[in-house]
Order: sequence, then structure tokens, then C-alpha cells
Amino acid sequence: MKKFFISALLIFGILTSYNGFAQINYGITLGVNSNNVAFDLKKDVADVEINPAIGFHAGGILSFGITPFLGLNTELYFAGKRFEETIIYEDVDGRTADYSEYVNKHWYNYLKLPVNVVFRKRDFRLFMGPYVSAGIFGVVSWDEMHIYYGTDEYNYDGKDFSSPVFGEYDKSELEDYERIFNGIDYGFTGGVGYRYGPFLINAKYSHGLGNIDPEKISYTDDLADIYNRIISISLSYFM
Repeated sequence: MKKFFISALLIFGILTSYNGFAQINYGITLGVNSNNVAFDLKKDVADVEINPAIGFHAGGILSFGITPFLGLNTELYFAGKRFEETIIYEDVDGRTADYSEYVNKHWYNYLKLPVNVVFRKRDFRLFMGPYVSAGIFGVVSWDEMHIYYGTDEYNYDGKDFSSPVFGEYDKSELEDYERIFNGIDYGFTGGVGYRYGPFLINAKYSHGLGNIDPEKISYTDDLADIYNRIISISLSYFM
């Protein structure tokens, strides 16, 4: 993660050191996300299915022109990232239930800061760069079903708020089934765009490198590492 931030600072320093063609524009941006995650199982004891969900983002954008063909864009916006996971345990040693199914819907909200190098060809744009996000709050709704002795079925459901944690935390201080998620998410973004007058439309993909699961994202401790994978479309308006 240290190398990630150093590379971001180097990109910013190199580009802003050239002022022969300095153009600065600012505006507002909003859009929709198709949110998914990479689910890297640590234990091969369950069947896991991940379904993407739709979220949104809104905030501000700053465009810094370096040359007619090269620039720098940075944004700061509120982003809602969602996904749904279905986890199934069947005839697993050490579990009381013969069959257990958990359906958890996660919605995590962040302040996201991407910094992108932009290559321009007339009104077309190609961009890439790092991003970092700070968690604000989250919501998790859950529905679970257990079957005992082949016939007895029990169902539970509910909804909980989820809090971001930053750095190390003492797991023993958490209450049973307390919902938390990693407060820092980071990775890289790339995409294409088109500028028409004061409007800019972008299609982009964000590849998360930070594990958003600090062990208790669901009822199954240490089941997997989870990384954000997001496709989004945004519309920006420059003042």
C-alpha cells in the first residue's frame, strides 16, 4: 500500500510540474455503478455465489490540462458499493446443521478519491490511475436458513448497520455478529470518455487491491478475502 501512495504522488508531481499549457476546470459528477467483488475463498468448506448490484456516486471533479494531449483528472465523491453473497454449507464436519444457507446483501458507502492521467484525442479521452476510498458507513441485510436432522427447518432474517474499521482492531471487543468492514479501499481505475461542450461522459472500471473483509463481514469468520470490482458510467458538468 505504501508503494501505491508513492506512485500516486509521483504521477501528480510530474504532471503538475509542467505549466506551459495550464488549464483548470471544475464541476460536478454523478453516475451509476455495477458493483461486484472478487471472492477469494480461504476455506473450501462452502459453496459461494456472488451477485452484482447497482449503486450510485455523486461529487465533484477537477480537470487539469497539461498539454493539448495530456491532462490530469481528480474527483472526490460519495460512492455506494453493493453486492449480494449466498453461502451454503452442506454436511460439513463440525457444524450442527445438516444444511445452512446465508444470503447477505452488503451496501458499503465510501468517500472515493481517484487521480487519473488523461490522454486526449480531440474530444475523446483515455485515462488511468490509482484511487483510494475511506469508508463512512454500511448496511447489511441478512436471511439465513438451517435444516437439522434432515427435516427441522429454522429461518432468521434482519438488517444491521456496519461500521468501518481503520488499521488494527481488537476482535475480542466486538459484540456477537457485530458488522464491520475495512475502512480503507484502494486500487486502480481505467476507462474512456467523451467531452461535448461542458459535459463529459466516462465509462470506467475500478480494480480493488485492498481486502474489504476484516474477518467479520458475514457470519463466517475468515471465510474469504474480498476485493471490489466496479464498472461505472458517470456524467460530469464543468462550470
